[in-house]
Amino acid sequence: MARFALAWERVWPRLVTALAIAGLFAAAAWLGFFQLFPDVPRLIVVGLFGLAFLVALVRLARTRLPEERDTLGRLERDSGFQHRPLTALADRQAAGESDPIGQALWRAHRRRVAATLSQVRVKAPSPRVDRRDPYVLRALAAFIFVIGLVAARGDLVRPLADAVRLPAPPPSNLRIDAWVTPPSYTGRGPVYLSMPVVPPDAEEAAAAAPPPLAGPDNPLEVPEGSVLAIRVTGVDTPVARFTGEGDPAEAGLDIGGKAPEATAAAATPGDAIVRPTAFEWKLDRSGFVTLASGEETLRQFRFAVVLDQAPVIKLTEEPAATVRGAFRLAYSVEDDYRVSSARAVFDEPKTALTPSIYVGSGEARPLIGAPDMPLSLPRRGAKEPTGQTFRDLSAHPWAGAVVSMRLEAKDDAGKIGRSDPVDVVIPARPFRNPVARMLIEQRRVLALDANAAPFVSDVLGTVLVGSERYVADASIHLGLSVLKSRIQNAATDDELKEALDLMWEMALAIDGGDASLAEQRLREARERLREALENGASQEEIAKLTEELRQAMQEYMQALQEQMQNNPNLSQNQQQMPQNAQEVSPEDFQKMIDRIEELSKLGDREAAEQLLSQLDQMLENLQTAQPQQGQQGQQGQQGQMNQMMNELADMIRRQQELMNETFNMSPDGRQQGQNGQMSEQEMQEAMRQLQQGQADLQKRLQELQNQMQQNGMNPGEQLGQAGESMGQAQESLGQGQSQDALGQQGQALDQLRQGAQQLAEQMGNEGEGQQGRPGGQRSYAEDPLGRPQRREGPDFGDSVKVPGEIEVQRARRILEELRRRFSEPSRPSIELDYLERLLKPF
Repeated sequence: MARFALAWERVWPRLVTALAIAGLFAAAAWLGFFQLFPDVPRLIVVGLFGLAFLVALVRLARTRLPEERDTLGRLERDSGFQHRPLTALADRQAAGESDPIGQALWRAHRRRVAATLSQVRVKAPSPRVDRRDPYVLRALAAFIFVIGLVAARGDLVRPLADAVRLPAPPPSNLRIDAWVTPPSYTGRGPVYLSMPVVPPDAEEAAAAAPPPLAGPDNPLEVPEGSVLAIRVTGVDTPVARFTGEGDPAEAGLDIGGKAPEATAAAATPGDAIVRPTAFEWKLDRSGFVTLASGEETLRQFRFAVVLDQAPVIKLTEEPAATVRGAFRLAYSVEDDYRVSSARAVFDEPKTALTPSIYVGSGEARPLIGAPDMPLSLPRRGAKEPTGQTFRDLSAHPWAGAVVSMRLEAKDDAGKIGRSDPVDVVIPARPFRNPVARMLIEQRRVLALDANAAPFVSDVLGTVLVGSERYVADASIHLGLSVLKSRIQNAATDDELKEALDLMWEMALAIDGGDASLAEQRLREARERLREALENGASQEEIAKLTEELRQAMQEYMQALQEQMQNNPNLSQNQQQMPQNAQEVSPEDFQKMIDRIEELSKLGDREAAEQLLSQLDQMLENLQTAQPQQGQQGQQGQQGQMNQMMNELADMIRRQQELMNETFNMSPDGRQQGQNGQMSEQEMQEAMRQLQQGQADLQKRLQELQNQMQQNGMNPGEQLGQAGESMGQAQESLGQGQSQDALGQQGQALDQLRQGAQQLAEQMGNEGEGQQGRPGGQRSYAEDPLGRPQRREGPDFGDSVKVPGEIEVQRARRILEELRRRFSEPSRPSIELDYLERLLKPF
């Protein structure tokens, strides 16, 4: 112990100096002191620290350790012994070792000295560092060391390694690939920002080159939400950092990088594997992205982010109700990129909905909230961003009330735009039967307050008591009894909601019969199909919903026919309608549904949605062509002119059919016979029939032109050119040149439409003032598809932008070719990936 105390007193004063130097170096590294210097000054400072540490170690190494006599002397001083007894015990007899008397005296002396050793003790070491450090600088060094230790936050090794890191030469294989990918809804492609690293001897050439894209002096404008991707190869530990415009450098955010797993198979033993590091960052504001390796800045990118604006939606027409009671909204919606969804939002009703006879007790507990009305969006790329939506809200308890409504549009970035609120009246279905009106009124009471179930049950009971006066049909009496029992025994709100649905169906059955129920099912089927198209449902689900719509359409048409047969007034009105009124057959509706299904299979769901909206318009305006006064007194000349225009419209349809048939016979049509490819004889017979059909159509057009001239009308040059194109198509069909005939038939079709438009304008000019309208204006009403009504003009087929049969067939062939190529595994992987992305929407 005495030896250790004596050694500590000699070693510690010199060890403190070495420890203080090492502690100050570590604290400086942890506090980032060395990061303030470039590589060369940093290494100089580190060298000074190392030199001082080595000097302290040299002095420590020269420290003489205590010997035995030094240790014994330390014990004698600490114990307070006199005459050095411990030294005496350690001594040897100098002389007289062979003299017995001398040995006896030496042993007696040692025993007397040993008797005094019970008081031996060792004092604590006392290095007296204060003599070497009178200003206590060692405490300051310890304090700085503790501060650096706290600042390191667990990362103790990396700052020390960075402090002694030698400056590495710039890597020869450094490569930086950077690109910005805008959000998919913007429709903009990725922007490649790769810039080669300029060697030192090419700095002058680089200075003369144009400024790099997204460089510090040439910011790149990108949409909000764009993703920046950087891939660095050739450096071991790159770091990326984003700093916003106007933010201090220390406020930047580190961009986390990831290094893909690298395979060591290509590396020879002893080679260092430098793995590529990838960075990704979503740009939501303007700023800089700095890419660095250690203290060296590799690249800096600057971006000017264009913020996404909220959509703008507003009404273009006053909200109104259709003849069949649907709520019609016409609006325009615009956005800087694309609108993802839109809806109409309704506030609390401004009029009382419950009868004064019902007074609720306590707070109302509504079963149904505000009506939900999603809006159809205009087709992408349309010239005018306008749309209209038909929704049947008559089944909602708020029907008939005045409410405040505003339109909301949401884009893909999540921004929401709102229109100014307007007061509207939600269309309500008029019920003629008093029992049906009672059911609707009590249904509204129950929907607005679930606590009114006993009141509604009592009202139904009152009606049942006097059933002989109110209810004549036994089935209605039975339905009311079941309904009263359900409301009385309802234990949950869901059971009360089922009762609400039953009350509505009973009211429809009582007031309108099967036609009203079939109309409701048809509306529901259309809504389900629309939601599936808007939400990107699978093709199997869309096919299922299309089949449901087809069946609901058949049931509705059948119910309408039965209603007309049972109601003589409807049949009489139908007979009074003019002969040239437009008629729509059930087959026309079925064809539209087939086209909707076909477009959805081809992936053009926006066109399918537009066609479904047109179907809604046709159904809502169905049976609106009521006999108008004065139509029976039209002049015979006007009727002849309308008849000729209808004849011309029929020719246009026939020319379109011939064009489709010719396309099927062309090589692109891939026409197949019953037993495979058509034989040469079958092909000649088909071409002969097409030639004869084209000749008959040309003859009809010539007869129509003669008739127009006899009635004092000018057929125009377009109809004459159409006849010439028909003749050229006839000759091409006779020679078996289907491709040439197809182009000539297309020219004839366009010329027929242009000629028909000219004749329509000519008829309008001649008929000014004949319709009894102010200013001599002539009304050309349009049907739900945007075409002129048959009672006012023919359908020339040039006002509806729905893909025709040829476009659909071409799209189908392209889709089949993509699937065929994707099924070939021998193709390159990059091509297969591209084909998979193309086929993904289908």
